[in-house]
This record gives sequence, structure tokens and C-alpha cells, in this order.
Amino acid sequence: MTYIENKIAMRAENYNIDLIRNRLKEVLSQKRYLHSIGTEQKALELAEQFGVDRNKAAIAGLLHDCAKFIKKEQMLDFIKDNNIKIFGDSVNAPSILHAYVSEYLAKHDYGINDPDILSAIRNHTLGDINMTDLDKIVFIADKIEDNTRHEDYFEEIRNTLKKTNCLNEAILISYAQTIKGLVDKNYYINQITIRNWNYLLEQTGYIKPIIKNIGLYKKI
Repeated sequence: MTYIENKIAMRAENYNIDLIRNRLKEVLSQKRYLHSIGTEQKALELAEQFGVDRNKAAIAGLLHDCAKFIKKEQMLDFIKDNNIKIFGDSVNAPSILHAYVSEYLAKHDYGINDPDILSAIRNHTLGDINMTDLDKIVFIADKIEDNTRHEDYFEEIRNTLKKTNCLNEAILISYAQTIKGLVDKNYYINQITIRNWNYLLEQTGYIKPIIKNIGLYKKI
């Protein structure tokens, strides 16, 4: 798949968010554009709540799905053609590949050079055990925005966030929903998802870390 860069001209320290919105409106479907706007707005709310840079949250939320105009069956070719690094076994789960391509386009098409914003875009589907609060905010905002998400999907995440004021707790609920949905459909579950789920169980205190090297096992 041949890709021709069409960069938005802007200085890295002065991103023009209106210009980004206009560009996204041209390339995304109406529903995907509304979702992007909704994620931007929800990311702003969460950034205010958790003391995170609002401008970075807005831009990351707005651009998190900027690659969604590329068809799923073309996404892997795009990744190969542009030497985009993907992690773990992501190749086995095509629906998450757009996060890597969105990060690439944010940098090469929209002039985003801020590593915090790029990280939040890349981590908005799988997440990571080393997520920053900005990463977590965009991850959650994507799941609970008002424009296109249904209440039966986001209600538990929102209620958990309101009750605990804990980003990790909210992400754990999101993972639970995702894993259940994948199991119900007999879909592949990415190993990174399982790793992050187990990590958050420890971080939130639902399970205790395993004590290693306690002499119960013999080396083979």
C-alpha cells in the first residue's frame, strides 16, 4: 500500500487544534469523527479532574483514531510499507493495529512531535503496564465518550471512576469488558491485554503479588 504524506504545517509547540479537527472531518466517517470529538471532550474533562495537561489530552483524544479511514485489511500492509514497529502479538488482532498507525500519522501527517501525546495515541487500545496518567485518560475517554458510546457499555466504567477516583480501577473494568467480549466471540486475546490485566489486578489490590524464589521449586 503506497502512502503519500500530506502534512499539516504547524509548529510542534503550537498545535492548531481547529486545523486538526477540519482535517479529520475530511478523512473520517461522520460517526468516527463524532467519536473523535467526543473523546477529545471527555479527555479534557478527565485531564481537569486528574491534573493532566489539558492541551495534550485534547490533541491525543482527537487524534487517537486518525488512521481509521484505512481499511482493516490494508492496515498491516501500511505498517509493513512504513516500517512501523508493533508490539507483542498485535499482528494476530487486526482491530488494534490502527493505534500504531494513528501514532505514525499523528507524527507524519499532523506534525505532532510531543512524545507524551504520541504515547497516549499508541496506548489507547491495548494500554501498557507503564502508562502515564495521560495515557490512561485517553484510554478511558475513548471508552466512555458521550457522542457514540452506549450507556450499557460505559456506565460501569464511569461509575467506578466516580466512586474510586482511580484511573487504574476504571481501566480494569474496561479490560474485563473487553476480555469477556473476546471470549464470547471466540476471538484472539492479545498477550499484552492479559499481561496488563494481571498487572492491574495487583496494582489495585485484587490479588497479591506472587512471592518468587521461596524455595518451593527446583530448577530444571
